Amino acid sequence: MAGENGLNQQGQRIASAPWNGLWLPYSITHEVTAEIPGGNWHTFVDCQLTSAGQQIAVK
Repeated sequence: MAGENGLNQQGQRIASAPWNGLWLPYSITHEVTAEIPGGNWHTFVDCQLTSAGQQIAVK
């Protein structure tokens, strides 16, 4: 976990990863083949990365 200066306890800079953030789902589909032994039970989610909820830099 990074502190206020963006460094962790070992002094390493922690970059913001592209998978971090608020993702909003716009499509959820299920693939269920319960009548087949060992059939699929999958859920697929399509999402959009948004900047909602991020703090705005104040100068």
